Amino acid sequence: MSDEARERELERGLPNLPAHPVRPEFKSALRERFLFGAASDPQVDVMPDERPHHQRASSGRNWKPWVALAAAACIAAALWLSKPAPRHWQVLPGSSATLVRVNGDALAIAESELIGNALNDARSVSAEGGSLRLCYRDQYAIELPAGARVDFAAFGNTGGTDPYTLSSSGLALRVVTGPGFHGHEMRVRSADALLHVTGTAFAVDNCPDGICICGLAGRIALQRKDTGEKPLEAGKQCWFPKDGSALGWGDAHEAHVAPVRELEAAAREHWKP
Repeated sequence: MSDEARERELERGLPNLPAHPVRPEFKSALRERFLFGAASDPQVDVMPDERPHHQRASSGRNWKPWVALAAAACIAAALWLSKPAPRHWQVLPGSSATLVRVNGDALAIAESELIGNALNDARSVSAEGGSLRLCYRDQYAIELPAGARVDFAAFGNTGGTDPYTLSSSGLALRVVTGPGFHGHEMRVRSADALLHVTGTAFAVDNCPDGICICGLAGRIALQRKDTGEKPLEAGKQCWFPKDGSALGWGDAHEAHVAPVRELEAAAREHWKP
C-alpha cells in the first residue's frame, strides 16, 4: 500500500476513535498558566516609530564613537594649524645690525623670531647698520657685515630656495659649518670665485681689486671659470684678481680670519648640547 493510500485510510478511521474527556485539573492548570503568563508579560502594541527605550538607547550609542572621532580630528587640525613654523633659521648673539632685509623687506633686529620665520623661504638677506649673524639649523652659521648680501639659489620649479647654494655680494661673508653639516655640501659664489665646501670655516672678502678667500679650518675646493678645482688648506689664502690674471696663494690674513673665529665661538656656544 502506498503512503498516500495509507494516509486516506487513517483519515477515514479517525471519526470512529473513542473521545476521552479532558480532566478538570488539566483545564484548571491551563487556565492559570494562561492568566498568570499574560499578566507577567503583557503584550503592548508599539507603533513603528515608538521603539522601546532600550532599543533607542542601544541605537544612540552607535553614533557616539563617530562624534568622538570627529572631535579628535578637529582638535588635531586646530593644533596643526596653530603650531609654530619650524625654526630653521635663527639670529645669533653678537649681531649688531639695526635692520635686516629679507627679500628686500626691512625687519628690526629685535624681531629675531620674525626674521627666522621670514628666512625659511627667503631669496635674499642683507644687513644694515652693523653685522648680522645667522645660523641654519645645526648645519652652518654665516656673518654678514653692514651692506653685505647673500642670495639663495632658486630650488627647481617649486618656488623654494636652496640654503646650500649662496651668492655673496658686498663687503664680506664669513661661514662656519656646524655639527650637523656632515654629509652635506655647500657652494658659494662671489663674482668669479666659486667655492665647494664640505666642512670648514672661511672668509670671503671682496676687495677693490679682487676677492680674497681665507681658510681658518678644514679644506675648500676653489674654482674659477678658466681653472679646475684647487684645494685651499686651513691657514691659507687665495687671491682672485678682478682683471682675470693668475690666482695668488699665500698665508691667510689675520684681519680676515679674526671675525671667523668670533663667529665660530658664538655658533659653537649656540650648538652646544
